[in-house]
Amino acid sequence: MKLLRISLVLLPLLTLLSSCGHKADKAQTEQAEIRIGFMPGSSPIIIGRAKGWFDQEFTKQGIKVSFYQCSYGPPMVEAFIADKIDVGLMGDQPAIVGFAQGAEYKAVASFAVGYNFDGLLVSPESNIKSIKDLKG
Repeated sequence: MKLLRISLVLLPLLTLLSSCGHKADKAQTEQAEIRIGFMPGSSPIIIGRAKGWFDQEFTKQGIKVSFYQCSYGPPMVEAFIADKIDVGLMGDQPAIVGFAQGAEYKAVASFAVGYNFDGLLVSPESNIKSIKDLKG
């Protein structure tokens, strides 16, 4: 049971293919690229993209960044299989099912889970300042 719990905590994840070097064998004149998959609820990727963090870090190494939006987990697994993305963020169930079906990717990180790690985000311009403002 403990092993199952640990597995389920480790798999809600950031998934990676074993390397981003799938284009390394192409002509050296072609710029290296990392293709990042995300879903509408993937706030770490969405925020990082909006703030330019991915571009800032990867362009230092001469790597072009592109994004590929998936509607939810299973299409993300399909994008890995079709070699459309190198890195992606998905929940544990699609990752486990994809892995069980032979998809070749690795779980390399997990996010904290549980009620203590959930939050509600609102725009700075919003009139909502506390949970009490949601009443009604």
